[in-house]
Amino acid sequence: MLGKISRSYAVMQLTRRYFRPSQVPETCNYYINGVQRTVSGQYALTMLMAIVLNDCYGLKRFKSIDNIVDIGANIGVFSVHAATLFPQTKIYAYEPCSQVLPDLEKNLQNLNVEISSYAVGRTTKKVNLTFQEDLTASSILMTGEDSSQKSQCQMIAFDEVTAQLGGSISLLKLDCEGSEYEILKSISLEKVKYVVGEFHTCQSGYPELGLELLKERGFVIDNWTSFPDGKAGEFWASNIRNTPQEKAWLV
Repeated sequence: MLGKISRSYAVMQLTRRYFRPSQVPETCNYYINGVQRTVSGQYALTMLMAIVLNDCYGLKRFKSIDNIVDIGANIGVFSVHAATLFPQTKIYAYEPCSQVLPDLEKNLQNLNVEISSYAVGRTTKKVNLTFQEDLTASSILMTGEDSSQKSQCQMIAFDEVTAQLGGSISLLKLDCEGSEYEILKSISLEKVKYVVGEFHTCQSGYPELGLELLKERGFVIDNWTSFPDGKAGEFWASNIRNTPQEKAWLV
């Protein structure tokens, strides 16, 4: 059955449809490259299947990479996977949702990952964070009538994030439920070599807009997988400005 599941959306829907939350393990052990990893948190199994088993963000394409920024880290499955594949690479994980921070910190303990409890957007300001009570797979930076909880958090401008890293980001991962569209409008996006992530339909935009923004900013869409409902999808993109050395990072 696992071999037939090719999309994280399908994995999530199957898990939520056929299993009660109490039936889905919140602590999962797995091996990759001979290294054992443990990940804890709600829907940890679902995210492991999508990110590790299905390689939905294409991490296995890379032979090496200089630095990684994980925006919308949640419980840290992407960062754990990246840190295991590239132990010498510094990873910067951003997650503003306080409800998942304990699991994030636990999962990333002793790994080459720096955690920041900020949201990331186009500008630096205070924002209202809304999120679903029963779904910790994402943090939503928008107002939603169906959101069950709200809190205020600090947003940091993406340009500031880039500047703090010396003006260049090798791999940027976006799964921030709406703020990705504003991030793609940031001046420093041209300093990003590769971008992967998810686009969602929300007040800020929709998948087709995200793909067009990437193209307008000088990126080639290497992969696009639309979810069955057509309201979201996963993408990989590369900067057309990449040097031969940066292109050589790929397998």
